[in-house]
Amino acid sequence: MKVLRSLVFLVAAAMSAAAARAQALEKLTVQMAFYPQGPQAYLFVAKDRGLFAKYGLDVDMLDGRGSAYSMQVLMGGHADIGEGQLSPLASAREKGAKVKAIAEWYAKDGPAIIAPADLDIRGPADLKGKKVVLIASGPWPPLIDSFFAQFGLKQSDMELMYVDSAALFTTYAAKRADAMLSVELAFTEADPMRASRLIPALDYGVKLPGDGIYVSEDVLRSKRDVLRRFLLACGEAVAYTFDGHEDEAARAIVKINPATKLSVDHLRDQIVHYGPLRASFAGKPPGWQSAEDWAERVSYMRSAGVLKSPHEGGEFFTNELFEPAGK
Repeated sequence: MKVLRSLVFLVAAAMSAAAARAQALEKLTVQMAFYPQGPQAYLFVAKDRGLFAKYGLDVDMLDGRGSAYSMQVLMGGHADIGEGQLSPLASAREKGAKVKAIAEWYAKDGPAIIAPADLDIRGPADLKGKKVVLIASGPWPPLIDSFFAQFGLKQSDMELMYVDSAALFTTYAAKRADAMLSVELAFTEADPMRASRLIPALDYGVKLPGDGIYVSEDVLRSKRDVLRRFLLACGEAVAYTFDGHEDEAARAIVKINPATKLSVDHLRDQIVHYGPLRASFAGKPPGWQSAEDWAERVSYMRSAGVLKSPHEGGEFFTNELFEPAGK
């Protein structure tokens, strides 16, 4: 009887300790730009491999409807962290939003033209007279005039078809459009539906921020230590994912979010595609941002009319969370 009571006590103590550990985890919510895709694999790897828990975090990832939507959710106070393209951040900050990028994972990610392989569209100038589908919340609307002007084109030279994000790929796949203006990631989803070629805008002088995560300045101040731990977990997950674990990363997405619309094979292809797009600086951790890069981007956004007023690159990002605690 004494042994039984001891066993009951030990089980109760273990359950109590487990509950205490669970309660001790700091809750964070990440508003993703879209549904889970390859570039977000690090979030699911961090969750699946227990990296978030290792750093005392319980992180939820929310599906989104575009990078601009993520920014709106963040500024509305409905998420702690926003994820996606960082160019909407620059526009939002110019309009008064107190938000900063705290990490950039894919510096070479950016706007792109996706064109069918069976049409003779090999550069921006070839879009003259074509039907082009895009979404209003994407990166292209503020760039269209300045970008296409260098090729002698105006908006009226193309038939621009604005659709909801849910209809972007179906419109393109059904051949109701001759091309798509989106981001590089869109190619990995469009190509299986309709054989396509990728035309990155970066090859034509566009210099925009890449893909990363951002927070409001209020959250940056109030949750500094929590965010620092979040970046440590994410950095480990990024390094692990691209160190030959792309298959495992794709499976982690489906395991944690079984309702995701993409297959494991498709997700793996996206992850592989994004490996070369990562930001990498000697001696710096994953996610660290370059002041020189941001200065160039701000200069470009000013020249393209995306930003209307003079700005310094340091207004839009911070590396302070990569500094040792206490600094």
